[in-house]
Amino acid sequence: MARPFCLMLLFFSTECAILSAEPFQYRLALPGFEFSFPRDHGAHPDYRTEWWYFTGNVSSGPRRYGFQLTFFRLSTRSGVQLYMAHFAVSDLERGAFFAYERFGREDLRTATARASPFVVGVGGWRAAVSGNGAGSDALSPVELVASAPGAAIDLILRPSKPVVLQGDRGFSRKGETAGAASYYYSIPRWQVQGTVRGGAGPVTVEGTAWLDREWSSSALESDQDGWDWFGLQLDDGTELMLYRIRRSDGTIDRHSAGSFVRRDGTTRRLERKDFRAAVLETWATPGGARYPLHWRLTVPGLELVLDVKAAFPGQLWQRSIEYWEGVVSVTGARKSRGVTGRGYVESTGRAGRGR
Repeated sequence: MARPFCLMLLFFSTECAILSAEPFQYRLALPGFEFSFPRDHGAHPDYRTEWWYFTGNVSSGPRRYGFQLTFFRLSTRSGVQLYMAHFAVSDLERGAFFAYERFGREDLRTATARASPFVVGVGGWRAAVSGNGAGSDALSPVELVASAPGAAIDLILRPSKPVVLQGDRGFSRKGETAGAASYYYSIPRWQVQGTVRGGAGPVTVEGTAWLDREWSSSALESDQDGWDWFGLQLDDGTELMLYRIRRSDGTIDRHSAGSFVRRDGTTRRLERKDFRAAVLETWATPGGARYPLHWRLTVPGLELVLDVKAAFPGQLWQRSIEYWEGVVSVTGARKSRGVTGRGYVESTGRAGRGR
């Protein structure tokens, strides 16, 4: 889903003026794109926006942490490639959230992205292939490195599921107009080892991670407010991804969608009619926004019912923009058998709306 990049890149003031024009010179995400790896792990500067989105749940004995490391790329009409990175660590035991932001430009050599050998980075934060990059089409293992005054990660990720092409073979429609879409793939489960620091000294951890990749030249349509995204890893070896796009009239857009990934990596595509997401509990921020903390997800065709709960409320981004992104726990049943899991949820477009 497209994020409001001009707001996030205010310090590039001259470029933001350029970005307000219609993106007529950018390529549009249209049906029929043929994915190729490792090429598509790298940047796509012909498209307006792009991101590499890593999230994960790790632990050290009874202590649990979540992490997010995201790299955003924005192509301007003048050909300049702007980058932003978001880095966060959630310490579940302390209920502490550490969040940081950096910016860079490719032409100033403060940011980069390439496919082979894979690397994307901004100002010393990076995701880069380590060693020979032999697996998942040259994307294994990947090292995530980020450090800030209050938190740090140094993690090695190895994929345990193949690439999942979301939507219609990687074409993910988000609206009615031509090009209101993205190219979208995921690697929904990685094995993670390394160290995490969140407020105190570094600890050795292990766990799982998720990668989402999208690029497009579109933004939300005028009657779309924001979205809620779920990336859930269940203990039976399956994964569930859902996103629901919220409309200005309070309804859910028909282009909301998702996927269910089986243990063997094969997928079942989910459309809006295939799932329900009910909000059971919300949290009010000092600014008046209300973010969901407890959901009930129902996918009748999979005989799947899940309760999804935030680890703690305050996993709230308040940097260039405001959005909620954080660790969740999962309990429920699949085909009448109990199931648990962990994951991440993202909720955008709620700041200042009180809902």
